[in-house]
Amino acid sequence: MIRKAIKLISIFLVVGTALYIVTFNGAPTTVYLSGSNSFQASTGVVLIITFALGILFTSVIAAFFALKAYFRERQLIWRDRQSREFFRNFLEARGISATGDHSRAQSLWETLVKSDPTSTIARIELSRLYLSDGKPKDALRVLDEARAHDSESLEILKLAADVNISLNNKTAALDNLTLLVTRYPTIPVVAEARDLAEELHRPEAALRLHEMLYSLGARDESYKQIKKRLEFKLLLEQIGSGDSETRRTAINGFLKKNKNYPLALAELAAIEQKKNNPQQAAQLLADAARASGEAGYWYDAAKLWLKHNMPESALSAARTAVREAQGVQQINAELDLIRLQIALSRLTEANDAIDTLSARIQEEYPALETELSQTILVLKALCLIRLGEHREAGTLITKLSKFEFSLPQENQPVSIPLLTSAPTPHLSTP
Repeated sequence: MIRKAIKLISIFLVVGTALYIVTFNGAPTTVYLSGSNSFQASTGVVLIITFALGILFTSVIAAFFALKAYFRERQLIWRDRQSREFFRNFLEARGISATGDHSRAQSLWETLVKSDPTSTIARIELSRLYLSDGKPKDALRVLDEARAHDSESLEILKLAADVNISLNNKTAALDNLTLLVTRYPTIPVVAEARDLAEELHRPEAALRLHEMLYSLGARDESYKQIKKRLEFKLLLEQIGSGDSETRRTAINGFLKKNKNYPLALAELAAIEQKKNNPQQAAQLLADAARASGEAGYWYDAAKLWLKHNMPESALSAARTAVREAQGVQQINAELDLIRLQIALSRLTEANDAIDTLSARIQEEYPALETELSQTILVLKALCLIRLGEHREAGTLITKLSKFEFSLPQENQPVSIPLLTSAPTPHLSTP
């Protein structure tokens, strides 16, 4: 009732206002629509018509923007629904991946990629799944597609580097890591790129990355040693395979700044060896061994002496390696000494050394026993064979080969027919 009353009052007010305007503005006025078209009407009527057209025009404009806002809202609602559905499927795909059902997970990830081709995270997860399934080429293909849609993703670059390393495409991996270092350098990534550059024989790039590590705060004890190694490799690259004197001069210049650097001494030893100076070469290798504490240089010196028919000097170098090595390196040095003793037919010494070393490993390095047991058994068997103790050597070889077959009666000989060139009786019958 009240609403009807309000409507009636509103209508009376509008009509009354219109009559008021028309009554008090009754003078005729001319309205020109164009140069030749015009009409005459009461001033009040013209005012009312103008007002009505203004309201109509405003209503049309308001309706247009209202319709536009409606469609925009509908689109936002649709996108929100799509986003919710995407993340629901995303969580489902990750959960299924975690359970190990990679076939189902792969199907879900591929569906997600099709539903939203610009989704970087779905492509990354699909690539990880391919990689875990042993399909690195498919993983790399998906990453290339993802990179086409999102060229700034750091995760894509890192994962692409890992995939390329698994494919042994180390150059491509280094390219990815270099881009990653350019955009967001961190200590682990820069260190990985440095090591890869060194492995690819790019010492200049490796040295530049190593210096970047210093600026990032990586200043541990190994920093200076790695820098020396990279500088020396860069020097070798610069001097190339020139004549011996040029190389020797350059390496000696490096040694003046880096006294007793083992790699440089070993390189000089190689030069002396080519010039047929075994004494000087062996001395340089000995200096390298003392400077580095690595028994491998003594072993190289021993091989050098043996090559020039100087067995006593070779044994002396091998024994020095055992004396100066420490820890696990000393075990390896003792194994090298045993190999040399066997080669020089010092079989009794080698046999005793094997027994002593085996007992020492069991007592001091039980964790190495499994790793070195096969090597020790082989050396022991070789030593026994050369000593003529074939039965005991055969027992070791049987143990080494894990041969577990045995005859019911050990002492009963088994007759094995020998193959001869004579034909069988039924074939020889005319």
